[in-house]
Amino acid sequence: MVEIIGHRGSSKEAPENTLASSRLAFSEQADGVEVDVRMTKDGQLVCIHDKNTLRTTGVEALIKEKTLAELKSMDAGQWKGEKWKGEAIPSLQEILEFIPQGKKIFIEMKEGLHTIDPLIRCIETSNLNTKQISVNSFHQEVVKKMKQEMEKITTNLLVFFESNENNTDEGVLNKLLESNLDGVGAQNHPRLSPVFVNKILEAGKKVHVWTVDNVEEAKNYKAIGLSSITTNVPGLIKSSL
Repeated sequence: MVEIIGHRGSSKEAPENTLASSRLAFSEQADGVEVDVRMTKDGQLVCIHDKNTLRTTGVEALIKEKTLAELKSMDAGQWKGEKWKGEAIPSLQEILEFIPQGKKIFIEMKEGLHTIDPLIRCIETSNLNTKQISVNSFHQEVVKKMKQEMEKITTNLLVFFESNENNTDEGVLNKLLESNLDGVGAQNHPRLSPVFVNKILEAGKKVHVWTVDNVEEAKNYKAIGLSSITTNVPGLIKSSL
């Protein structure tokens, strides 16, 4: 069965990376949600994609230069419409506490190794079991270190095929093997082909894709053996597969 993961929650409708967005995704029967994580000035982990709060709050500020309390004072919902006014930037701890039993969370770590220790603390103080959690990153050293520190946590290397990095089929597979990772989270791209997928699967690893909002694309990815599909419209994709 392919799992449907809400990209930053149900982010086409609701303000991304908020509790409201995750709540909507689960009401639409998503199997899990994906959130982006950064560190504040006072060492707290918060769920926000950009380095700067401007796009989602209207306030010009760098995450690393603001405390959790300062970020909490910003409105991260109104940009999506009046009905979302007052939604705050959540801490990762809040999101972890919100995940229902039997559902999953994909945590995308946007920054480097300095975020590992606070991430481990968040996970260890949550009520979630390790099977509910995946830690994903474009930074190979981050997921490698996470796997070393918490072996039971699922770790996936994120791959952007259009980058200049070594993202050939063999290059990606070698990264997974040398870092003992569980799988790859790949960009929705023509390179994510049955040939690529089979190479990864034959090595005992899993393949995930982001971001797929088209039903026919989702059906194709399900057919070639992907483990999860991350989407901005989890209700639509879930009901169509």
